[in-house]
Amino acid sequence: MITRLTVRGIIYNPQTDSVFVQKLKKLQGNNWYLPGGKVENKESLISALKREIFEECGIEAQVGRLVCINQFFDSKNDTNVVAFLFLITNYADFMYIDLSKTSHGVAEIAEFKFISRENESIIPKWVSSVDKNILTDNNSKPCGVDFYDEF
Repeated sequence: MITRLTVRGIIYNPQTDSVFVQKLKKLQGNNWYLPGGKVENKESLISALKREIFEECGIEAQVGRLVCINQFFDSKNDTNVVAFLFLITNYADFMYIDLSKTSHGVAEIAEFKFISRENESIIPKWVSSVDKNILTDNNSKPCGVDFYDEF
């Protein structure tokens, strides 16, 4: 079994209590995912998140504080995955995405949008139920470690 580090950005719009999510072409189903991806060898978590968001969205992310760490086992790939979720503070920059201006977006992303946090198809699931104050820059404490086994 191998362990893979990943990073995800929580792009939260406090005015609408919504989260920026993406639908991935490679995954079937009706789930929405937070943007991000794999941390490359010798890459910092912050650098990886900025790179992934730029590749997928074409936007320079302003990375804020660590919000949560998720761990889950991907049985399909026999991989232990550890995901670091950071707040992205420039949510207004994500109101319009032009996939043609991205390096990976056209190939990987089916759709982007802000959706209500109450939407049950957001992965990871806790985003839908966590206190919205955890998702703002005003809260200085991470919400902790969350274990889930779906992806």
